Amino acid sequence: MDLDTAIKEHDEYKTIFKNAIYKRESVDISKIPKEDCCELGKWLNLVDNKHGHLNRYKECVLVHSEFHMEANRLASLINSNDYVNSKSMMEFGMSYWLAYNKLAVAIKRLWSQAML
Repeated sequence: MDLDTAIKEHDEYKTIFKNAIYKRESVDISKIPKEDCCELGKWLNLVDNKHGHLNRYKECVLVHSEFHMEANRLASLINSNDYVNSKSMMEFGMSYWLAYNKLAVAIKRLWSQAML
């Protein structure tokens, strides 16, 4: 698993959400997969993942799950035409922004610990 690609893959959700808010369109929920359907989620959920014993691995699993819950919450707001609150969730220091940044940090920490 290329963890830089994992960060970029999750960063793409921001573009999907921003475009939907700007264009006042709904979000195709299939483009925001569940936590076990994206490439990172598939990798994290491997039964024989050689990094499963690492503290940072467990942290990454939890933070990744939280990110996808927040992404789905944001998609639901957009799809209910609540563009004001959905835009607010993406602003600096707000829930989606925090979830994304926490995930990016967790991925980098896992990568650092796995490389030792």
